[in-house]
Amino acid sequence: MLAHAAMFGEELSAKMRLLFWDVSSGAIRRILKRVNSMLDSLADIFPALHAVEEFKDHVEATMDGLREPIDYVDFGDIVGERP
Repeated sequence: MLAHAAMFGEELSAKMRLLFWDVSSGAIRRILKRVNSMLDSLADIFPALHAVEEFKDHVEATMDGLREPIDYVDFGDIVGERP
């Protein structure tokens, strides 16, 4: 089922490489789009993931409502440490 959803083997490796690249770049919107795509595929196999997908949708809705949406984040933004 994972192979049919393109979530196994080389296809999964390619998706993970792109996701890790986005994470290392701090590209929040791209991260959320990639995670959404992966959750869509996995939720067909594991229905409980619909709850995770819904949570992610709420995070996106919150970001869309910000006056100054965050496009990129670094580790300092996450842990609240600034030089």
